[in-house]
Amino acid sequence: MKNSSRSYFLFIVLVFLGVFVYLWFQANSRLVVFCDVGQGDGILIKDGLIEAVVDAGPDNEKMKNCLNRFLPFFDRKIEFVFASHYDADHIGGFSDIFSAFEVGRVYGLVEVQKKTKTYERWQRELRNLGLKEERLIYGRVIHLNSGYIEVLYPFYDTDYSSRNLSLAMKLHFLDKSFVLAGDLENSHWNDLFKHNVYLGADIFKVSHHGSRNGLSPLLLEKIKPQEAVISVGKNTYGHPHKEVLALLEKNNIRVRRTDKEQDIVYY
Repeated sequence: MKNSSRSYFLFIVLVFLGVFVYLWFQANSRLVVFCDVGQGDGILIKDGLIEAVVDAGPDNEKMKNCLNRFLPFFDRKIEFVFASHYDADHIGGFSDIFSAFEVGRVYGLVEVQKKTKTYERWQRELRNLGLKEERLIYGRVIHLNSGYIEVLYPFYDTDYSSRNLSLAMKLHFLDKSFVLAGDLENSHWNDLFKHNVYLGADIFKVSHHGSRNGLSPLLLEKIKPQEAVISVGKNTYGHPHKEVLALLEKNNIRVRRTDKEQDIVYY
């Protein structure tokens, strides 16, 4: 009987120890995940128990499933949400996130208006949740626990009616820097060059899913990334374009693709 009681006590201690280790690990884990959302963008930044989501892919539940894979069951709040722009393959998946998680603050372009059902649903859901989207412009900094997000674009005088305008941001985290720029095209990148914005970074999330309009030799020269992440799925656009892949290879930049690796994780 004594041995049985001792074994039961040891079992209880081990269970509590296991739970403590799990909770400690989750509270202190830090990672960046380029989620496999198919043809679209969806990025999770986890800094302990502070999370940020940059885009959420199309309306296919893949972003929600990615969050469930990497976030603990007890943490159902996303502190920061960013919409790089309002195409369906970038904000369509937020509907699932809004229904499954509490959301703190929401950031985006604000001045851009899209006459689409996806954008109208985005606006309606924000209103229903009592959330107000905050406009981001160059110079704004959003602090995490052990890192921060720096807004690179747009500027105060940017033309918000131009095609494929997107937020450009630099994440400083995990002793690395990541340039994240939605579908930003070369005409907008040229605007950053004219303003002498410092773009140097370790990792570049290639704009517009590897479209030839989202990358140029000059942009690579400015960023000088060690790795390039292409968020892409099955599509009819030819993404990633062969010219983009050839340019990255020519510059000896490691290419990582969500359609090849699925979720791409940095620790």
